[in-house]
Amino acid sequence: MASKSYYAVIGSRKTPDDVLVLMEQLGNRLRLDGMILRSGHAPGADQAFESGAGAQAQIFLPWRTFEQDAAFTSSHDHEDGTITEPDIFDEPTAEAYSAAANLHPAWGQLSGGARALHARNVHQIIGPDLARPTPVDFVICWTPKAATVGGTATAMLLARERKILIHNLADEETYDMAFEWAWGED
Repeated sequence: MASKSYYAVIGSRKTPDDVLVLMEQLGNRLRLDGMILRSGHAPGADQAFESGAGAQAQIFLPWRTFEQDAAFTSSHDHEDGTITEPDIFDEPTAEAYSAAANLHPAWGQLSGGARALHARNVHQIIGPDLARPTPVDFVICWTPKAATVGGTATAMLLARERKILIHNLADEETYDMAFEWAWGED
């Protein structure tokens, strides 16, 4: 049995509209290539990728009601008419909180909600079971000036620590290559 291939999307809620369009198309192309998205369901980058990836996704929520008004994208393309939903994990584990605390420079100053968001990011990189990690093959993100900032920083630091490649679409060369691949011919 072939192992599954995962990728994570992380990024600013302020991701520019043109990048969000690219992210949706990338999610669609990666879905067609058999890759499974790991997302945190946040507005912006996460939800754009989810739209493209459809049900071929693992969605990690910081708490059960997070972004409850934003529907999860399902897949209706089965011959028998059945609908497939993404796998949804509705709260981070204690191990994810511990890992996030080790990465965040001001963990003690964060609110409970902020801690849950950072712990959720750990699952996006490592997977649902930290005792049996299934890390992503790569990360796609957008951050202002391609910097390691904001809530995205936790996931980026963890990816770097594990030597996981990060494709930041704020980098012009990375954006151009992703754009060409997303809409290019096979």
